[in-house]
Amino acid sequence: MTPATLEILTRLNGLVPKLALVLGSGLGDLVDNIDKPVEIPFGELPGFRPFGQTCCR
Repeated sequence: MTPATLEILTRLNGLVPKLALVLGSGLGDLVDNIDKPVEIPFGELPGFRPFGQTCCR
């Protein structure tokens, strides 16, 4: 298992998601309509570099 996969499983804390979304700039508000969202920024996953958009949340 990759370090990124282990980090995701740790963050899910036993939850079994039905769907995973990777949201780009401009779609961040979509998460407000999701029950029990788990947000994991790219930069916090081992091997992923932080996303650089400064205009969006």
